[in-house]
Amino acid sequence: MPIVIPMAASISGLENYSEADTHLILIGVISSVLAGSVWGDHCSPIADTTILSSMASECNHIDHVKTQLPYAILVGVVGMLLGDIPTAFGFLIRIFLLF
Repeated sequence: MPIVIPMAASISGLENYSEADTHLILIGVISSVLAGSVWGDHCSPIADTTILSSMASECNHIDHVKTQLPYAILVGVVGMLLGDIPTAFGFLIRIFLLF
């Protein structure tokens, strides 16, 4: 976040976007960074939450990761299709929040 958000703000300022467009770009960038970090934490076999949940459920760690990946990939793809891509093309965010 400390790298991408200021970079997006400076790029949107250089391109002479309106204030509303700059705000929309920043919201898209922040949401993408947060969604990617949560998705990566959930899918990573070395993440602390993944290790703790496999220990708490008393199952093999790699088996736990393998069972969680299909769900996480599905939700990540749906999130990109209904969130990132439509807002990148300028659709209203409010429409896709209903999904």
